[in-house]
Amino acid sequence: IANRADRVEELSAAELMQAADVPTLAEVLADPDGTEFYNLELKSKEVEDTLAPAVAEVVRRAGAESRVLVSSFNPFALWKMQEAYPEFRAPCS
Repeated sequence: IANRADRVEELSAAELMQAADVPTLAEVLADPDGTEFYNLELKSKEVEDTLAPAVAEVVRRAGAESRVLVSSFNPFALWKMQEAYPEFRAPCS
């Protein structure tokens, strides 16, 4: 990213935002000029991961439940999302 030798997973959120000049998920969801609907793909290798609960909290705070689809090739990530945010409607349930 940005001609850095670092791997994305090795960078803190602040370092990544500075290097790539990207907004946070909260900023994207709050943008009035953003798209109507978002597909948030959780990329996670771990079962016990903090990604899904963190994403759930951002979506909840933004009130964006009706504008967000959460997807992942890792079924455990989706399970953790449902566990972290039970009122979030799973697309396949």
